[in-house]
Amino acid sequence: MKLGLVLSVFTADPAKPLASAGRAAAAGYDAVFASDHLFPPGAPDRPSLEPYTLLAAIGAVNPGLGVGVLVTRAGFRPVGMLAKQAAALDHVTGGRAVLGLGVGDENGRAEHAALGLDYPPFPERLALLEETVLALRALFAGRPWPGGQRIPAAAAGQHAARHNRSASSSPATIRDACAGRAVAPARVLDHDRLTGHQQVDALHHAGRDRRCPGEQGNRQVRD
Repeated sequence: MKLGLVLSVFTADPAKPLASAGRAAAAGYDAVFASDHLFPPGAPDRPSLEPYTLLAAIGAVNPGLGVGVLVTRAGFRPVGMLAKQAAALDHVTGGRAVLGLGVGDENGRAEHAALGLDYPPFPERLALLEETVLALRALFAGRPWPGGQRIPAAAAGQHAARHNRSASSSPATIRDACAGRAVAPARVLDHDRLTGHQQVDALHHAGRDRRCPGEQGNRQVRD
């Protein structure tokens, strides 16, 4: 069993989550997590810290503490930039970064609108999440992404994560796939090598699950 702490990022003072992360490390927590929002849901006039920058600072001053983003919506950041940010975070933390990806809910619509980004219906966002995972896997492994139906081609560059561990050596947590929330290592999640109770094509077939008529359902794969 590993323990993680979700930090509050809805503040203009980064010292607050930095102090909380330090206390969590001292108390023996395995990791801390931060959400990825432009502003707090329903409160566009309130601040929200940028999670990748915050978590990099936390990782730099707390060696051995894992960090994770919980979650970044598919389409919220260009895939090439997202791969660069996640890989950099993985390097800063010595391979202890976790990248959480999701499709978002109604709260995400206002944030996308504020940035001039589309916020398509749920089935399209789920398909975008699926393609985002495929593109990130390629870029984290140092391969170019040739492009797909929703995500344009991206050249291989400084996107490779520090430890390209597959699920066979480090089975990652995938949760709420039907609701479009997936938590995967920034390294690589190899669906083809899941075994035993891990045998579930959670991302590649979430949209085809009979239990997922809309934004309901839950599937889990855990260590």
